Amino acid sequence: MLDVLEQRAGREKNVDVTEWPNLPFGIIKQLSGSDVRDVGLDFITRLCCEIKLDCESQAHGRALRSWQRPWDMKINGATFEVKTSTEHMPGHFQFSHIRPHRSYEAVLCLGMAPDAVLFGAWPKADIASMVSSKPAALHQTSPTQTLRKHRGELKPIGEFEEHIKLLTKALVNSRYSSDSELDRRKMDLLVHLGLHEVPDDGKSLQETMTEVSCNAKRRGLTPEILQSILDEIESDASVRT
Repeated sequence: MLDVLEQRAGREKNVDVTEWPNLPFGIIKQLSGSDVRDVGLDFITRLCCEIKLDCESQAHGRALRSWQRPWDMKINGATFEVKTSTEHMPGHFQFSHIRPHRSYEAVLCLGMAPDAVLFGAWPKADIASMVSSKPAALHQTSPTQTLRKHRGELKPIGEFEEHIKLLTKALVNSRYSSDSELDRRKMDLLVHLGLHEVPDDGKSLQETMTEVSCNAKRRGLTPEILQSILDEIESDASVRT
């Protein structure tokens, strides 16, 4: 975290920190809100790389704010909105501008205390009962939400790997179980044929079909034959309906 902060702060890292003087993470108090956001994304990206979690992060910077995608980060196939907050009063954090109208699966909060890095991560469905809504600003189409957490409600960053692995696996499995019966039958067929592993990577059926084409060819199962098998499943489902 110190390395990320120093890189982000640049020349400002030597400025006297009046709010958190002589404390390990005092540098962050010299940064703008957008830079604090990027510190969080940079840190989590580097942490995921260090502990070998599959991670894809959005571009940083004001001009590169990615409105193309509804999520900030994808970890192990699950999509997250990421919020970073400094401790604004002893033991309290406020994670603002959570956007419930966007399509992501969980919220990941990084809490910066003067001497510690903390985190919390919850499925999007669980956030509604924990937040307070804020009226939409003129430039917004939907209200944002604020999540307030006490230090005791967050976890030390040392528990990140175990918690995120369990959460992302649950999210991806939940996504698979909510797919249509037809898509699940097709996916199960691919598993049965040995062309794909158990679907815990969060990919769609179309993405999976693209991946398994090479496996199918090695098995002597051409894309055309495989497609005809899948079409039979769809036809059978239509007849039964």
